[in-house]
Amino acid sequence: MNFKSLIKRAEDVDKEFQELQSDLAEAFEDVLKDDEQPPSGDDAAAGQELVASDENPPPEEQQPEAAPSRLTPHTQTRLAALEAVAGLFRDGQGHLQEIEAKLAEIATAHHMTREVLNVFHRDVLRSNELELANLALTAEHKTLSEQLLDAARKQRERDGAAEAWQQREASLVQDREQLRSALAAVRLELVEMSNENARRETE
Repeated sequence: MNFKSLIKRAEDVDKEFQELQSDLAEAFEDVLKDDEQPPSGDDAAAGQELVASDENPPPEEQQPEAAPSRLTPHTQTRLAALEAVAGLFRDGQGHLQEIEAKLAEIATAHHMTREVLNVFHRDVLRSNELELANLALTAEHKTLSEQLLDAARKQRERDGAAEAWQQREASLVQDREQLRSALAAVRLELVEMSNENARRETE
């Protein structure tokens, strides 16, 4: 719905309503001016004739409309003013109906706008919840990353310690082999010395 066109129409209706008020005010002023003027002799005679005719009215179906010749200029002016006021009233009725229709359109647009705003409000709250969840996940990811880095550091330390133990074990194995070789040489030397001693004793 085009809100600019609605606002423009509302402004046009307001302008027409103001013009209607001005026309009504002018018509009422004309009527009041005519009422303030004293009626002429013709007006008085016509008024008496009208009063006499009103006292003994003919049957409704036989009563003719007032002839123009029986209406004084003052009465004709007042009737014309009343007819103008009636026309303005009819125009005002039409304008009021248009205003009511526009107000109904505005109310419908306002209701739809309120629904859209409610949807936006729910979306904003949902976005806020998602942002909070994202912040929580980011904090958790940071904690897990720190824990992973700490675990990797400890794993490297364990790997280094295991490598050192392997090197130490290899060194111990090498020392053991050297000790075995030295022990075998000492034993061989002892055997040779025993044999030499036995040979000497025999001699």
